[in-house]
Amino acid sequence: DTTLNVIILISGILYFIDFVTLGWLKRIRWLSVVYYPFYRFYSVITLSFLYRPLYYNLIDDKFGRRVALLLIPYMIVVGLITSIKTEAHLYFTTARGPYLARTHYDDALDERDVLTFASIPSRYVTNGFLEVFIPYTNNDNAVVERLCPGISSGKSLGMKSSAINFTGDDDDVTSADSLLLCVSQVSRVTINDSLSASAPHFYIHPNQGEHGLLHTIDVSYLARGKHQLLIEKQRFRRDTLTWRKHASFPFWIE
Repeated sequence: DTTLNVIILISGILYFIDFVTLGWLKRIRWLSVVYYPFYRFYSVITLSFLYRPLYYNLIDDKFGRRVALLLIPYMIVVGLITSIKTEAHLYFTTARGPYLARTHYDDALDERDVLTFASIPSRYVTNGFLEVFIPYTNNDNAVVERLCPGISSGKSLGMKSSAINFTGDDDDVTSADSLLLCVSQVSRVTINDSLSASAPHFYIHPNQGEHGLLHTIDVSYLARGKHQLLIEKQRFRRDTLTWRKHASFPFWIE
């Protein structure tokens, strides 16, 4: 994530420099080859076709160029002002890890929240059973295909309509229990460093209709108090599947 943020920051700064200098970076032959894909990307996501003609018309005369030059420090100052915040929590850390309780609890979700990480109904377990919901994401598709070659759900990625099917259907459908077995291999659940052997089910979460797996785990044997839940998912590192932490958060047995 840090590497991606650095790439976005640097490429965004380069795009801004190229924009205010009327394409100076694109005229540097050795740099233009590397820079051009980023230029095309930012041109699309910033809807440059809407503002670029206005900008060029503005700097077409001497007065317009002066106005454009004045806008640059103005935007920098506004950006700096809006980035200022007051730090009052001197010894409070938001570093990821077992010490930070994130919103992984259904009863603490805002109505606008979308579950992108695992969740449980509440931080407190009162009935001896822990329900763990693990969302199914687009990144899981390639993992399932690697784990179970030839698997077919009868569906295809793409646009669909009740009147027209743009992608077509696959008649060679894998059975539901086999699909569940394959999808369940993407993730695993650990409680207090002990791997859970629970059998999950396909589940549509009532929060925002998120699709995923629901594990119902018997935790009645655990002592009263705090316990740590860890969810890992298989992800590609180069061309090899490795286990990576998806979410980790505490819960309490009453």
